[in-house]
Amino acid sequence: MRHLIVLAKPPLRGRSKSRLARGVGEGRAARIARAMLKDTCLGAQAITDEDCQTTAHIALTDTLSSYPVLPPHLNTLQQGTGDLGQRLARLAAEAMATEEVDRVLLLGTDSPGLPPEHLRTALELLEHHDVVLGPVEDGGFWCLGLRASATPLRDPEWLNGLDWESGATAAMVTARAHSLDLSVTLAPPWFDIDHAEDLPRLKQRLRGEPTRSPSTLYELELESEPLSVIIANLNEGSRLESCLDDLASQAGLLEVIVADGGSADGSAFRAATRPGIHVCMTERGRGRQLAAGARLSTGERLLFLHVDVRLPPDGTHLIHAALDQPQVQAGAFVTRTQAEPGLRNFAGPLLRLADLRSRFTRHPYGDQALFMTREAYTASGGFRELPILEDYDLSRRLAARMPITRIKTPVTVSGRRIQQHPLRNALLLRLIPPLYHLGVNPDRLAHFYRPIADPSSKR
Repeated sequence: MRHLIVLAKPPLRGRSKSRLARGVGEGRAARIARAMLKDTCLGAQAITDEDCQTTAHIALTDTLSSYPVLPPHLNTLQQGTGDLGQRLARLAAEAMATEEVDRVLLLGTDSPGLPPEHLRTALELLEHHDVVLGPVEDGGFWCLGLRASATPLRDPEWLNGLDWESGATAAMVTARAHSLDLSVTLAPPWFDIDHAEDLPRLKQRLRGEPTRSPSTLYELELESEPLSVIIANLNEGSRLESCLDDLASQAGLLEVIVADGGSADGSAFRAATRPGIHVCMTERGRGRQLAAGARLSTGERLLFLHVDVRLPPDGTHLIHAALDQPQVQAGAFVTRTQAEPGLRNFAGPLLRLADLRSRFTRHPYGDQALFMTREAYTASGGFRELPILEDYDLSRRLAARMPITRIKTPVTVSGRRIQQHPLRNALLLRLIPPLYHLGVNPDRLAHFYRPIADPSSKR
């Protein structure tokens, strides 16, 4: 059995590809890092699909919520602490502790477009060599292959003490292996992406084989900054699909993040297969989910959208026009609540109460499609992990910094909550915010709110 292990840092803004970010900005660097991670994992999965003797793993440094959803058959590991050498050696030693594993191939995510033949060659070379290195131009390596029958390689400390900041990492690993009387050989060379100057050559190369690293090529072809749209999902099924279809009709470049709270209906994984949609998995709770989605987003402007809210046809244009005004850092839409087909509608005028509130309140709710600059979101502290009123809580903090603008073209909101129990639900929706403002514990308020919450806000 052979293990192929991809070491992956979270592709988060400000935490990935720092050298690349100096040339292209933190947002674009994070988007490219995320695309390279996806393409690397898909390439690894393709190798394992054609060879039942090879299994693919991804080694993380953070929780799953810091990563987009990756191929479902990829096994996850934790890299643990220590420098690169300590993590590489420990991951390999843990894999080789299983008697069935005879070869381990470790690789990073900085070498997009890597031919699958290179991976196959590296694995084959381990049949006759203890260590295989795939060299790159800057003195590093795109892969490190190890043969389990070489006893020194089962020691998780065999790479300790090397200077991983020197740049000549391939030469150092080779020298350490020779000192242990291990045989070393080279896999085919490739290149990695560290600086903005590396991108034109990468783009040209990927254009020649567009199916090899499609996500990376897509990101490289884009020049404009996206509007980041964050959606919380929990078993929303067709509603989520309808929401994503509606967003696809909006103008401009969008980065859509679906933050899933553990759906059991397959909606999250269906969304992850759609082009341009990124899904992260986190614990349930809309505040927690939206915060996780915001962490994975990369744009300078953020829109937080409920699955049963539909923007007007020119919604993204209206958002950009509002935020283009120097004095505006956050905003929301007014609402038009519509009766949900298939539900009894005894609510009548009660459906209009939320619409009336949306036109005058200083603190908009989440179903008003809250949007803001990243600077405003960060400065206000972002979404907190509250059991209820996470949107009201954030809008209060935003309004304390600067008035929240109101777009008078309405978003369309489903009336399903009110239709289920019209009088009781309308009353509670009016009472809960002032009770929260008076200091009533959010957990107690959530107990009363839960019966009227829509499925996407189940706690």
